[in-house]
Amino acid sequence: MPSVAAVLTLLGKPEQALQLLWVESDDHRALHQSFPRLRSGQAPRAPSGCARRASRRALSSFRLPTLCRSKGRASLTRESGLNMIMRKRKLDIGNSRYICLDPEAKMATAVEMLFLSRDDIVSLNLGPQDVVGAVEKALVEHSNGTYEMHPKIGVHPTQTDPGNFIHAMPAYLKGMKACGLKWVAGFSNNYQRDLPNVTGIMVYNDVDTGIPLAVMDCSYLTGLRTAAVSAIIARLCARSGSRVLALAGCGFQGTMHLRFITALIPSIVAVRLRDVRAPAAAALAEEGRRYFCGEITICGSNEECLRNADIISTCTDGEDRIIEKEWFKEGAFGVGIEGGCAYTAAALHQADKFIVDDIPLAEYFDQIGRNRVTADGRPDPEFPGGLPRIYSTIGEIVAGKKPGRESDRERIVAIPIGMGICDVALGAVLYETARQKNVGRVLRLM
Repeated sequence: MPSVAAVLTLLGKPEQALQLLWVESDDHRALHQSFPRLRSGQAPRAPSGCARRASRRALSSFRLPTLCRSKGRASLTRESGLNMIMRKRKLDIGNSRYICLDPEAKMATAVEMLFLSRDDIVSLNLGPQDVVGAVEKALVEHSNGTYEMHPKIGVHPTQTDPGNFIHAMPAYLKGMKACGLKWVAGFSNNYQRDLPNVTGIMVYNDVDTGIPLAVMDCSYLTGLRTAAVSAIIARLCARSGSRVLALAGCGFQGTMHLRFITALIPSIVAVRLRDVRAPAAAALAEEGRRYFCGEITICGSNEECLRNADIISTCTDGEDRIIEKEWFKEGAFGVGIEGGCAYTAAALHQADKFIVDDIPLAEYFDQIGRNRVTADGRPDPEFPGGLPRIYSTIGEIVAGKKPGRESDRERIVAIPIGMGICDVALGAVLYETARQKNVGRVLRLM
């Protein structure tokens, strides 16, 4: 019966340090001891005591040609044996299986991924047109059906607010050859802790191997893609020559929406801002004046902000039905990122056209409702009065398959729930741009 030392010597390189973890034998402690960790240049030692007896039992059926039963090769040779074990990281001895944990055991190809922080993404300095181009491609793919995406899988830790959520949003775009997963949280009371409401990460994968290429902050990404979708559909469905933009909700999403909508609709000359937190509205007004040359007004009430505006953009947490039917004038366009929550039932259902980004997604959220109850204790619906009849998806209008606005008198409402394919499309742009500019940190995955 050869000793463990003899086995390692026969394998060709006894100076290599092997640490083998036993996973399928009753004598696991003794067997673990029988494979000592070796320093460089140190010869392997034969086990002693109970370790020797245990190893003899486990190695009673030992045959060198069948020492390692690895997929694709049933035997080892003196020259190739150790290399195969190191490569496969698996060793079967007798009836016991071991996993090689030697840090010197290298993969044939190193796997690295790029880490992008929020600051890294901001430093890439993508403009509205860069973001819009990527998002439009995703919307067209959606209209063509060349994608894979499912309704958001979520959990809802509601200790601080009943509307809290954490969603998983996997998506795959066949045409763009892009896939990934966004794991995003929305906690509306985070401002009380000086934290952003939206946080999370985006994992961007290689479509040929499935290997993660990048992990990046998704809070800034989400703000960019959400504002891009709203601005894209506003450009196609707002009345030509729209001059007044009303923006309710002046947090990060509101900031992005002001930037993108005014960039894509240059006819806007006046912006009205409204937020329940006055400092947020003041901060957005100050920032907006850096790139918007028109008039910016901070409004003291919802009616002052919303009544008779040409375009209404809502970026609230959806606690109140703030848009009344009488304020939503003929020919107006509204886009809301909080579902239909910002509209009263009368305002929502008077729309001549109701547009969503994804029909199954809208139907899913209509079915599950919101994690809140109304004042009289009933479940609070995602769409007050029920889901309106859907005219079109945003992608169909972007692709020219259906017209957007057909009359200056139409009232049109668009509710983009938020699609993972748009996140993946933008993630691809961020990844490639970061590589070109040498931004981010490369991490060894395996």
